[in-house]
Amino acid sequence: MRSLFSAGATLALLLACGEPSLQDAGAAERTPTHALGGIPVPPTAAAVSTSGTGNSIEISLIEEMSADSVAEYYRRHLLALGWELRVDARLPDGGTSIHAVLGERPVWVMIYPRSPSGSRFNVIAGVRDSTTR
Repeated sequence: MRSLFSAGATLALLLACGEPSLQDAGAAERTPTHALGGIPVPPTAAAVSTSGTGNSIEISLIEEMSADSVAEYYRRHLLALGWELRVDARLPDGGTSIHAVLGERPVWVMIYPRSPSGSRFNVIAGVRDSTTR
């Protein structure tokens, strides 16, 4: 629970302070990818909100890439990291749902088109434990 709180607090600090400089030694620890325990996030995505429990964390993000491009990013990167895609489905509202597992650790990515362009998406991840890589 403490690490989840720390990750959420760190992400909130990042959002409040804006973009960290390249010289900021702790910048990597305040990224959405760090908060999600290594689950990739497109580098140009901006976190909008974060929440979590002792077992999971959710980060809502916006991205200038299209929803289809974000979905392809997750397919490619999760597979490259050894995740098993369990669900990859187009939703009736035009969004995409991706569910993957790595060992016992789950991740869900819900991606939606954003008007007039770009996308918004939520990444919900189980907290990393000793059974995951």
